[in-house]
Amino acid sequence: MPAKLPATHDEIPSIRQIVEPSVIANPYALYASLSEQGPLYWDQEAKVWVCTGYEEAETILRDPQVRFGMRRLRSNEQLRERGLEKLIPLYTLLRPQMAFLDDPQHRQLRAAIQWRFTAAALDRLHEAIQALVNERLSPFVGKPHRGQMDLIDDFAGPLPTQVAALFLGLPQSDVAYFMRWSAAYERATARYTGPVQLRFPREQEGDLETLEEAPAYFRQVARARLGKPQDDPISDMLRSLIDGAFSADEREEYLSVVVANCLLLLASGYATTTNLIVQSLLWLWKEPDQRRLLEEDPSLLEALINETTRLSSSSQYVVRQALHDTVIGTKRIRRGQTIVILLALANRDERAFPHAQRFLLKRDGKRKQLGFGLGRHFCIGAPYAELLARLAILTFLQRFPGFQPNAPEDEFEWKGPPNSRCPRHVPILLGASLTEHALAVPGRNVVVPTATCPYVKAREIGGQEGAEHWKNAVLSVMASDDGTTTIHFDPNSVKVSLDLQHGIIRFLSQADRVAEPPATSGSTVHTDALASEALQPREIKDRLSHLFATVLALPAEVDDECDFFEAGGDSLALASLLLAIEQHLQVEIDPETIYDHPVLSDLAAVIVKQQKQVRTGVSKREEVYS
Repeated sequence: MPAKLPATHDEIPSIRQIVEPSVIANPYALYASLSEQGPLYWDQEAKVWVCTGYEEAETILRDPQVRFGMRRLRSNEQLRERGLEKLIPLYTLLRPQMAFLDDPQHRQLRAAIQWRFTAAALDRLHEAIQALVNERLSPFVGKPHRGQMDLIDDFAGPLPTQVAALFLGLPQSDVAYFMRWSAAYERATARYTGPVQLRFPREQEGDLETLEEAPAYFRQVARARLGKPQDDPISDMLRSLIDGAFSADEREEYLSVVVANCLLLLASGYATTTNLIVQSLLWLWKEPDQRRLLEEDPSLLEALINETTRLSSSSQYVVRQALHDTVIGTKRIRRGQTIVILLALANRDERAFPHAQRFLLKRDGKRKQLGFGLGRHFCIGAPYAELLARLAILTFLQRFPGFQPNAPEDEFEWKGPPNSRCPRHVPILLGASLTEHALAVPGRNVVVPTATCPYVKAREIGGQEGAEHWKNAVLSVMASDDGTTTIHFDPNSVKVSLDLQHGIIRFLSQADRVAEPPATSGSTVHTDALASEALQPREIKDRLSHLFATVLALPAEVDDECDFFEAGGDSLALASLLLAIEQHLQVEIDPETIYDHPVLSDLAAVIVKQQKQVRTGVSKREEVYS
């Protein structure tokens, strides 16, 4: 649905229109009209300055001369004068938050927890975040080829809150409460502190009541941390503030500051990070050439995050207030006037980003996208948002490369507020799961996601045997309209192992041939019909060798004496290996087993002991289509 624009050319569009549902769904038509007013102009209707240009936005946000500050929230007396007494608890909660403070208070709070966002600190939670991502996807692994998922509700929606809880040292069992508070926080802060001030709406009262639950919860947590500090940012803030308090009243005041910022840290990435994950996947689906670049060069994952943030960030604007009379370009801004910096338009400024409307992973990198802000108030949680997005996107693509939306994007329902816009639901078809490990019996058809076909490669076994078998064994490759491709193998070829997780067609030796049941056109062959022999110790070693090589990105399969950790294994690689062993060898082992038995031959011996009954090559849940 197009955004609502002025009825005549005589009318000038206003920033006030961003609250309209049609504009939240599609803001870019309105933005095109706003950009025509210039890179920095006065909005007569809203009585604010509107910044649409990149250079102007960069100047205001960097602000080395401290000419601009955070927009001042109304005092309780001002709220009473306007009949907005019900907003007093909300404003009392917001005023001590970093997002509404200037230095030195802002600097003190930020400094207390800044180290938690360094690369070393991120590494400490890397494995735990990956586990949360895997947990969200595990119910969908091995589902039928046309399995469905809601990218929001089933995957990207809960993840930012789960990671925020992990970061704050809060229990995952309370995530449902945290998500409810975060949603209410986003709506209430945007409604009552944004550039568009409207009369207090009755339908929003529920959000205010919901938010009253959060301070009581965090005050209890903070008091517990006072008595028994933990290794978490809540304890960091308490140490920074309360160690300098000399009276009970001061301690309570500082405790309220910590409580307020707990909610800020919990809720800040609620919709924004969800949207980043979802939009990144949608862009890759819409731009197959860019996806191919990413698959050829995984280092472009950072570029994917930046380009998605530039074009599709849910954070549409930030607000600043002039602390002094000042001049930007040719515009004189008076002290106390408000500037709305439209990040979404600055990020599409052709002066800064040539071909700005295009999604390009290989940009020159001279200009940095502004989706996370800039300067003193650069989003402190950006490193965690980027880490979570990288892990979520990469893991999802590894599991479901054949995914596709199950509804046109212009039919998505969008939810506000305007500064954290995000689709309400994104239904998708998963395609075949990349965790399948199927035996392609010669003479049968194997259905795989079409998206994987250009990247499926033959892995050589015994010189050129694999390559020759790939050339001779495949009779036909036929794509269909449902997003799948059927590969038909020659009945006279050797048995073929189709490993979709790693995009590899493996050709087993001539001695590994099996009796082939007659092909039945159009039927589904379940894994139990393919083979029922337990894997032999040598085959377990071979498969484990293949998994070591794949997980560690080694050039060839490794020998029996390879030590997983000496060969480069770290905590992330360990998590990948555990998952791969479960999927490909049908054995569940814990990390301690690999720590105790890192040498391939020793680990294979442990697996042999545990594997009492193994199906050859595939899990019971998966299917091969004939």
